[in-house]
Amino acid sequence: MENETMNLSSEQCEELLKTLKSRFEKNMNCHQGLEWDSVQAKLKANTEKLYI
Repeated sequence: MENETMNLSSEQCEELLKTLKSRFEKNMNCHQGLEWDSVQAKLKANTEKLYI
């Protein structure tokens, strides 16, 4: 698959991050020692990871 087709639009990216945040907060017992802000920062720094 070409790299261009793997990029999400900024709207898709923001919507996915909202969904992931909601799931993260609902399952805090699975994320002990992690904070959403640090996870979000890593995802935004590597947006290609959102596609996978």
